[in-house]
Amino acid sequence: MNEPELTACLIVRDEESVLSTCLKSIQSFVDELIIVDTGSTDQTKQIAEKFQTKLYDFEWCDDFSAARNEALKHATGDWILWIDADEQLDDTEPHYIKSLLTDSSKIAYTVRLFPKRNHTAYQSYRLFRNLPQIQFQGIIHESIYSSLLEVAENTHRETGHSLLAIKHCGYEHHQEVKHKRNMPLLYKRLKEEPTSIRCLWHLGFIQEQLGDETGAEDSWKTAIQVIQKNKEVISLDSLPYAYLIRLYLRKGNDIAALLEEALFRFPKQYELIWIKAQLLKSTHQYHDALNMFKQLIRIDPNSLVDQAIAYDYRIFQVLSYEPIGDCCYKLGRYKDSIAYYRKAEQVDPSKIEFYLKRSFVENLEQNKK
Repeated sequence: MNEPELTACLIVRDEESVLSTCLKSIQSFVDELIIVDTGSTDQTKQIAEKFQTKLYDFEWCDDFSAARNEALKHATGDWILWIDADEQLDDTEPHYIKSLLTDSSKIAYTVRLFPKRNHTAYQSYRLFRNLPQIQFQGIIHESIYSSLLEVAENTHRETGHSLLAIKHCGYEHHQEVKHKRNMPLLYKRLKEEPTSIRCLWHLGFIQEQLGDETGAEDSWKTAIQVIQKNKEVISLDSLPYAYLIRLYLRKGNDIAALLEEALFRFPKQYELIWIKAQLLKSTHQYHDALNMFKQLIRIDPNSLVDQAIAYDYRIFQVLSYEPIGDCCYKLGRYKDSIAYYRKAEQVDPSKIEFYLKRSFVENLEQNKK
């Protein structure tokens, strides 16, 4: 019996700066490379041809699903790996991928997607069987999830979680061009699906990035109104709360009530916990703040994989070590304070304030003797 074959499917446009790195990361694992180009004017096509890809042109029609489904149409492998040009597959063993593809009980797997440098991973369905019923849906924030669940039920197969890791580098650069491309697509999808929390959050994010804080606030408030009416929530639904709270913090608004509501709905949302701990510290509730910060540093960010959102590594490390040091100092626990300032120094030795705080508390501790 022949081993199942794997096809990688990409849609690209003007990706000359990143495409080669992506294709090098997957070329030894895949049997077929399908690239659909939606109108490149740089060297993207020439780079793709160096990797023995099957290259197809597709006129961009303001619909990500249409482009991705065009790539699926040309795939001949038994399985599909969905990856973007500004992503790369992390080092893995070929036999591990083969073991995934030969499991007859599975129809798809999530991978660990790292969306930004120094952020934790979240789950994303990127590896799935090449079946005509599995198609992308949505002009933006396209997804196979709905069709995947239907096919899984009809074929009596299940989905699984893999240890494969994909790292995304596309958010490390200026995003204004993408923002201006995505905004009309979000408005269009919201006309069709006005209660899409993800689209409302993303619209607010773009509005804020482009300088429209009032528009961002309105978008996130609208998303929160939708969430308040829903009986069930997922972790992704916490983002409008988190981003609105961040905005209010920058503007000096009172966040207490909104934060309490957010934590009631999302008690394990770690950024909200970190913000709550900071609020407690600022109001001199040092014991309670200390307990919340310690809850965060007990989490290993390297192994944390959320259902849908990524966290800044630093809230589990240096951004909690320093306030723990502050709380311990205020509580007169100088040795503990010194230890946590030292931990902060070790993570980020460039921050002179960690050294200065540690030295100050060390002097206090010496004087006690």
